[in-house]
Amino acid sequence: MFKVAMMCVEDVSSERPSMREVVHMLVDPSGSTAPTQSLNL
Repeated sequence: MFKVAMMCVEDVSSERPSMREVVHMLVDPSGSTAPTQSLNL
């Protein structure tokens, strides 16, 4: 969880994960499946 938090505070916004990616990392910490679709808000 610490790694996810650190990714979310990157200085360059383009290097931060999307909320979809964050939720996926928290739900599936093993990373065995990848998000299937990108969400553009």
